Amino acid sequence: MPLNENRPHRTTGLPRRLSRRLAAAGIAAVAGVAAVVAVATQTSVLHAEPGSPAPETPVPTIAAESTGEDAPEQAPATAPVPAPATTAAAYDPPTVDEVAYVRYLVSQDPSYAGTASVGGDDGAQYLSADLADPSLSADGGRRYTLFYYDYAADQLLHYVVDVAAGTVESVTQGAGVQPAPTDQETLLAFQLLLADPLSQGIKDEFRTATGQELTEPAQTTFTAHAYTAGAADLGAETCGVQRCVQLMAQAPDGRYLTTTPLVVNLSAQTVTSVK
Repeated sequence: MPLNENRPHRTTGLPRRLSRRLAAAGIAAVAGVAAVVAVATQTSVLHAEPGSPAPETPVPTIAAESTGEDAPEQAPATAPVPAPATTAAAYDPPTVDEVAYVRYLVSQDPSYAGTASVGGDDGAQYLSADLADPSLSADGGRRYTLFYYDYAADQLLHYVVDVAAGTVESVTQGAGVQPAPTDQETLLAFQLLLADPLSQGIKDEFRTATGQELTEPAQTTFTAHAYTAGAADLGAETCGVQRCVQLMAQAPDGRYLTTTPLVVNLSAQTVTSVK
């Protein structure tokens, strides 16, 4: 299913961040990746609270955080993303130019070949980028730690990139590790949910609350979190190994719709009722 082209914009200037110290350079084991992700318990929020004023000027999606055709990973070999003109000081905040550059470098690493995004396109799904703690590297240099999800293999990829050297220092692969979903994943999950017959009860609730038909995610305020099946859960046993999310949605009057019994499996692009 194609993504809605009119997806809500983000209000941040740079990608969502994970813990800096735990996501530092040199993580070499899957357990280390799991520890980082355990800290990142934030949910993806795609639509403003009901009744809140819209921004005066929409914030455009910049290439450094894009997951579309203008994403740094999509840059052709004939027009590579250039290195930043200047390298920021060790503890300066991330910059747009650096994020775009390190994402491009990841796409050139052999480990990136053969990976797939949530929509099935070539290249793993970009999740986040942040600075690695300079004090945890021998030279105190400026490095980024980046996370991607490979839907082709259902595994998390963790990269450490040296900005000054222009090299990928390490890549760690971890199965069964599920960070919070991105905006793009959350939006697709809601679209899959609305297209499935299991969403009829949610649509009925929305009609009762508003008198309107629920056809688009943007009619609600919605968030999502990664879902991992527990030992007693039935109906979504593969969730955790595969990438799944649960949605929470509010009608314009503030009432919550009954979305939590339904789990969207983004890996299989299916919707399941969990018992």
